[in-house]
Amino acid sequence: MPPYFHSNLHQIAILVLTLLVIHLPSNVDAEIKYVEISSDSRPTIVFTEFCFRDNGRVSIAVSNVSVTTTTSTNPTNNSRLSFLLIGIDDIPLFQDSKICIAEDRRIVANASHTIARFDELSRESSLKRTLPVPNSDRFGIYFSNCEPKSSVSMDLVIETYNLNNDTTKEYLGKGDADRPTLYFFFSLLYVPFIAIWFLTCYMNKAFVHKIHWVMAVLLLSKVLNLLCEAEDKYYIKITGTPHGWDVMFYTFYFIRALLFLTVIMLIGSGWSFLKPYLQREQKQVLAVGISLQIFATVSYIYINDNGPFKKNYTRWNVAFILLDLIGFAVVMAPTAMSIRSLKLSANADGNAARTLARMKLLRDFNLCGAVYWAMNMYFDERTLMDYFFDIDDCLSAFSMDACVEIFTIIFYIAMFYLFRPKDENEYVVVQDEEVSLATIETEFADFST
Repeated sequence: MPPYFHSNLHQIAILVLTLLVIHLPSNVDAEIKYVEISSDSRPTIVFTEFCFRDNGRVSIAVSNVSVTTTTSTNPTNNSRLSFLLIGIDDIPLFQDSKICIAEDRRIVANASHTIARFDELSRESSLKRTLPVPNSDRFGIYFSNCEPKSSVSMDLVIETYNLNNDTTKEYLGKGDADRPTLYFFFSLLYVPFIAIWFLTCYMNKAFVHKIHWVMAVLLLSKVLNLLCEAEDKYYIKITGTPHGWDVMFYTFYFIRALLFLTVIMLIGSGWSFLKPYLQREQKQVLAVGISLQIFATVSYIYINDNGPFKKNYTRWNVAFILLDLIGFAVVMAPTAMSIRSLKLSANADGNAARTLARMKLLRDFNLCGAVYWAMNMYFDERTLMDYFFDIDDCLSAFSMDACVEIFTIIFYIAMFYLFRPKDENEYVVVQDEEVSLATIETEFADFST
């Protein structure tokens, strides 16, 4: 394989991702959704889900409608093509998208509310309709095509919102309205974190390595990522669209995710504070980890930029979670490799006590990473459960976001504390050489060659 293959691959992937972010339509997480359907023959299309309060509204504007059929004998019955508002609790488990949902007998008759039908279209093949929701609940907006062998093309604008007491519109659903405050609060928590880190680096200048400055940049990118996400959600809340903050959010999301992965892998490999360079195997693992993170970020952007109305939405969801989990498993590989390497060199370097201290440090970091990875896996599984099993819990998204941020900042604090700039001798407990070697053999028996 050419020596610059991985470098060129990363440059191409980053360029593609950058172009993708720049050309994002302003529809990310927006509750005013602009949808274009072209020659779609699916019997059921789910456009969006929203947690309404008692004064919630859904508005639909349809234009440029055309219906084509492969059978010329019978004309299309436009009354069998309709937009529906259905409570998530009333959707059958594992709803088959090949079944026309308007005629699905498993749905309670009074649970389906028709927003509009195609036989109500104007001469210009357009219509606009606003419907109050029947009660406070999580509803889905569906399109039902019960005409066999027919396909539909149309442009669609969907607004889902709740009305406040002053009749202003709030485009974030029940349970999501406080998310801008949540992200802004956590961004403020990182400010003293950054100040303490720079102070620690200043007070221990003799022991500062390159990795410590990379860690500082990681903290800054995390703050900017949270601030942009807070602004993104705030503008969606009051206007229904992110007003360009989605592009800023995804830019810093990508930078933060890439730096986070890189910092973990560089720390695990011992770069700059244990050795000034990376071995070939470590470079290859780093290349694999970065590539997986890039593809995971592309999946994340695709999922959030589009929505469940896309045909491959479920596959992209699963791909993102799998890539995220596999990528984090790859991330921790350099730590195990470094521990094994230190164990092999313990007999040869004549300083088993120092080697033992380094191995314990990396082992503690490996444990922190495993706990963080397990928590991420748990929350990712909860996300899948909510999607596939239609769990109606409007507060679950906010609660999970809060838990993720809490565990993230705890992991950051643990990682930065373990690898703060400090005299390495402070980690070393003075003990007999043979005792140190015996401790290495017993406590690190799992890290064998």
